[in-house]
Amino acid sequence: MFAIGKGDGELEILEINDEIKTKSVLKGHKKSIVSIIELKNQKLVTASDENKMIIWDLCNIENKYFIEGHTKNVVGIANLLDNTFVSISKDETLKIWE
Repeated sequence: MFAIGKGDGELEILEINDEIKTKSVLKGHKKSIVSIIELKNQKLVTASDENKMIIWDLCNIENKYFIEGHTKNVVGIANLLDNTFVSISKDETLKIWE
């Protein structure tokens, strides 16, 4: 599996075997995805040029969780430990999420 964040805010999940195929296209962001990280248990977190992030459950693609807390665009996210990650925003804050 491979994930690509698109300029229109969609998250494209690719399946890579003998050839590359689109497995699904997930919608939730309204602006470009700027960062993607993988958590445990088949979950991805995306950040976009907006003030929210989304946790995607790849076992059940209907489940997505919106994370809000920044007042300006999130510019990056990074894994810390286990399912803990950090986000940084143009609002000049850094937040740790569990």
